[in-house]
Amino acid sequence: MAWWMAHLRLGEAVLSDLPAREGFDEAMYYAGCVAPDCGRRVERPGQRAVYVPGRPATHWVDSNDKWDEPIHFERYYDQYLRVSQGDEPPRRAFCWGYYVHLLTDALWIELGMRAFIGRGGEWNRDLRRRMKRDALAWEQGFYRAHPDYPPLQKLEGVHRLGFDPMGLPEALILSRLQGVRPAYEGERVEAQIIAPEEYERALDQMIHLARMVIRGK
Repeated sequence: MAWWMAHLRLGEAVLSDLPAREGFDEAMYYAGCVAPDCGRRVERPGQRAVYVPGRPATHWVDSNDKWDEPIHFERYYDQYLRVSQGDEPPRRAFCWGYYVHLLTDALWIELGMRAFIGRGGEWNRDLRRRMKRDALAWEQGFYRAHPDYPPLQKLEGVHRLGFDPMGLPEALILSRLQGVRPAYEGERVEAQIIAPEEYERALDQMIHLARMVIRGK
């Protein structure tokens, strides 16, 4: 899945394309752009680590078996955004951000991860982990150049939601929001597989396609 700065950058790029933005709460929108990654990582000796809540609950996939399990972002849209449910503006903005997160991850699977299959050796879990570190390396560079990035500052101002975030634990969501900046201030990561221009090109393609999808709403 994409890193958080990619979610914020794509979220910012498509913000002007969202419908019915009167009274829109941008802080809650950017909180929604990060919220699906609220799962707490649980290590299991000798087994694959899992997240709680799991990806079926947070990312609208049917199972947690495959890294490229289809993300049903349109199913989410149909349930929470297609028809107004009398939501207060903060909750609706949050739901739009959540939708954009799911769309971003679906695009990253195709234009990021799948596009680089075969790089650096056999396609396996270790290679996917290395590619994720490469993405982190280029996002660290963006963060260091833009430490006061407005979307990041706005989501850091969210300390409570004030509504039910679709059954997900609010405390985990709030913890994730406050953990975005520290993730980029840690030890500098060196990229090994993906060049910076390739990463930016993939992000530009994702933004272009996401804008097309959202303009159709």
